[in-house]
Amino acid sequence: MSSKNATWKKYIYQAVNQNHPKPTGIEEFYELIQANVELDEHDLTPPILRGEYVSGDLNWKRNIRNALQDEKDKFRLVNIEKGTWALPRELSKYEEINPERSWNIVSSKAREYLEQGTEFSSWIQSQKYKVSDITEKSIMIERLDSDKAQKITPGQIEKAIRRLNAAGGATGRRTLNYTVAIETALVELHPELTWAREGDFIHSKKRDSSASIGFELDSQTNQVFQDFQPESIEDARTFVVRTIAIRQGQPQFRAELLEAYSRRCAITGTDAIQALEAAHIRPYAGPETNHIQNGMILRSDVHSLFDRGLVGVEPEDYSVVMSDVLANSSYSDYDQLRIRLPRDQNKRPSSEALWAHLEEHDLLAFR
Repeated sequence: MSSKNATWKKYIYQAVNQNHPKPTGIEEFYELIQANVELDEHDLTPPILRGEYVSGDLNWKRNIRNALQDEKDKFRLVNIEKGTWALPRELSKYEEINPERSWNIVSSKAREYLEQGTEFSSWIQSQKYKVSDITEKSIMIERLDSDKAQKITPGQIEKAIRRLNAAGGATGRRTLNYTVAIETALVELHPELTWAREGDFIHSKKRDSSASIGFELDSQTNQVFQDFQPESIEDARTFVVRTIAIRQGQPQFRAELLEAYSRRCAITGTDAIQALEAAHIRPYAGPETNHIQNGMILRSDVHSLFDRGLVGVEPEDYSVVMSDVLANSSYSDYDQLRIRLPRDQNKRPSSEALWAHLEEHDLLAFR
């Protein structure tokens, strides 16, 4: 990989943090790096594969993709679709699929398929497969339309499940494993996985059942609350060293907010846990921003509107402030509505953070 590896990653994380929670396309990485990095002769040379130059590609772009893959393998980034990248997404421990147990689950199902001679197909390419052999360390998948078999190992299964968990339980095809046969077999043989949207996405079934299970809260019983001070936060979003812990504390942050807001959206009152998200009032800039006074529980669509600055909250009476862009929409029903608040005043949103959000997004005019 290029000696500029640290530079590639610096700008990769700058882009994904600026776009979060929206994903970032590969072309945006290319544009940002091309505008900020002086590329040398080697960078501008096509890579060599099997002794020949690769047409239509350059070393610097290949090295950026390698840097992205490296961070994906370390579960610091997720490749949610081809050419589309994002920060890891939050799952409760009840929604996560256990990666360590997945090999035993998949191999047990594979043994049933082997004994019964069951055939299965990929969603998109309609290639047919069957299990041809199983050992303690591998499953052999036979392609019925060719002589080439594919081996699946415990490590491949574990890595794929970790990638799915990091992606929030739903990810695009060819992101868990590049080989169609392995990915198809994984979804076919793992009872907690399924295809969604006609095979475009792989989806965890556990996300559909988490609401009935509930959440186990890890908050400390004698926690001492201090007022949240937005101006004291060091914005670490552009520093690679801080992105290693970019999601540190996020599951607990969401769990504490769910408890504080009685598992309901602060604005709409929605109680479907799958639709509820931990919204930062001031943008995420490191673990210190996971302060309960810097968050609210919001329904996912309202969370998106809040992040885009189309919805805010008036700090004086905690009423909803809405941009006139939404005036003729169904969301206007929530305009000036007083939000649901935690009973514990120490867990209520920071007035300073709410004011800053209104000011940043020019919502003060709509108060």
